[in-house]
Order: sequence, then structure tokens, then C-alpha cells
Amino acid sequence: MARAFEEQAALTASTSLSFEERFGMVVDREIAWRDTRRLDRLLKSAKLENPQACVEDIEYRQSRGPDKGIVATLAGCDWMRNAQNLILTGPSEHAT
Repeated sequence: MARAFEEQAALTASTSLSFEERFGMVVDREIAWRDTRRLDRLLKSAKLENPQACVEDIEYRQSRGPDKGIVATLAGCDWMRNAQNLILTGPSEHAT
């Protein structure tokens, strides 16, 4: 939080904000920083084969067959919030 406060103090644009607004920004930054650290820690402990993989990199070639609509729905993660399980089956390609 101290670092966020120092950076904020160096910005002239933040001087026009009220104390509450500036404090809220510092708190928001701290929460984001903690969330990022937590996610990094969890990803590291998961020992994923490709931790940089993302939904945007999915290949939708006909031979692979994933449906963009279904993938988009699954990417919304409602199935996790509803405590449902997900099993994906079918061929996959392994990038070397």
C-alpha cells in the first residue's frame, strides 16, 4: 500500500481527488496486488504443463472440432460457481 501511496503522491492528477477517492484507489490497488500474488501462487502450485495457455489461443480447426459457443460458455466459469464438474474428452494436440 505504501508503494501505491507514493506513486499516487507523485501524480499531479491525483491531487484533485478527495481523500476518500485517493484512499479507495490505494485499497483497490492493494486488493488487486494480493489477488495477483494469490493467483500466481496457485498457478505455480498447480504445476500446469502450459501455465501460459489461454482461451484466446484455442484452435477451432475442423479436425479438432470444438464449438466456439460452447467454449465461450465454459470460459464464463458458471459451471465452477455452481459447483459442477467438467470433463472434456476427445483428441488433443500437443505443441512441441
